[in-house]
Amino acid sequence: MVLAVVGVVGFAHRVVWVSGIFFENFAVFGIWGFLENGALWMTIICVRAGVMAVDRMSGSEGYVTGTARKFAAVAGALGGGFAAFAGEAGLCQSAVRLLEAGEEVPSELEAYGLWLKASGEVWERGRSGIWHLSSAEFHAQGSAWQFAFGAMAAGASAEEAARLACEYQPGSCGGPVDVLRI
Repeated sequence: MVLAVVGVVGFAHRVVWVSGIFFENFAVFGIWGFLENGALWMTIICVRAGVMAVDRMSGSEGYVTGTARKFAAVAGALGGGFAAFAGEAGLCQSAVRLLEAGEEVPSELEAYGLWLKASGEVWERGRSGIWHLSSAEFHAQGSAWQFAFGAMAAGASAEEAARLACEYQPGSCGGPVDVLRI
């Protein structure tokens, strides 16, 4: 049996949509939309076993406005592989352009990210703007990270987790999913 639950919580100029899927043996919850002062934050980035999956949905002022490529094929001189970003769209696009040009992303640029290097290492970037090597089995970032993390904990691949997040958290991520393999 599968049961889906959706709710809305509002507080201090913020609205959070919460959803959950209950399977027979486990449940997956996540935030599938975060509206703060009119800006909708949406993305899912998943990495597992040398595969990165990233959605393409983009939005502004609380509306889905189209699609955007959220990943960069990183120049070999920087370590190669693929990096993807979550956060304010303009900052993320700047980070993508810098990496593709072979330049480092300055720490002042506030964009969360995951970098699947050509070596198979996974580096995480938080709000501080500093990349950290991670030894975790799987990774997820973006507004649907909790949902995707739960899916991967239950055995889903990076691609499956991203597609499930897009299906069950439609206000948080969606559109085509780019699947990148090192």
